[in-house]
Amino acid sequence: MIFKMENYESIDKVKFISVTGASGSGKSTFARKLCDSINSYWGIGTASVISEDEYYKCLKDLEPVQVGSYNFDNPLSIEHDKLLSDLEQLEKKLSIKINEYCFSSHSKLDTFKYIDPTKIVIVEGLFLLTNEHLKTKFSLNIFIDTPIDICLLRRIERDLKARGRDIQSISNQYRHTVRNALFEFILPTRQEADVRIDTSKSHNNIVRLLTSSILTDAFVS
Repeated sequence: MIFKMENYESIDKVKFISVTGASGSGKSTFARKLCDSINSYWGIGTASVISEDEYYKCLKDLEPVQVGSYNFDNPLSIEHDKLLSDLEQLEKKLSIKINEYCFSSHSKLDTFKYIDPTKIVIVEGLFLLTNEHLKTKFSLNIFIDTPIDICLLRRIERDLKARGRDIQSISNQYRHTVRNALFEFILPTRQEADVRIDTSKSHNNIVRLLTSSILTDAFVS
């Protein structure tokens, strides 16, 4: 991994990092590990994480049959304009308030996440690099390039345990929309990655290397 850098201490603006990859690839876990590593090195408040998942469109006004046929595996299901607006607020060193999303009801909760501006903001999600305006914000793009079979197993385990779904609905969604989205939207963005990581293998050394690179210097805009 080779980066052209400038002195980290000279940064006077927020730097954004994208973490993308297939559903179940380990994006969220990796983003959190990287954030924790940065904060443990420089102190709490140096880095933060934002999940694209919180920006899914609210479907509470739709009929059950409409929700059942809704395609969540398409960039149009995400409020990217809102995400972009929030990143611009952080860029201005202003705090943001994110309305949390519930995957069981497909609606916004009455709870919020408050994110203060930090020097490094890690954004993780499926479709970040499919949006032409959004992807210009990122100084570094990390693609979690985990084998598809591992991604599927992780997705099944997650949806069964955390989202209250049954194996039939998980299978139907995967065959009808998830797999198509992988090849149509997600894998094509892999070529834009600066770093590619397989989280089915140990990646602690990569986290340490990235942390060292990020905190030694800043990415050139």
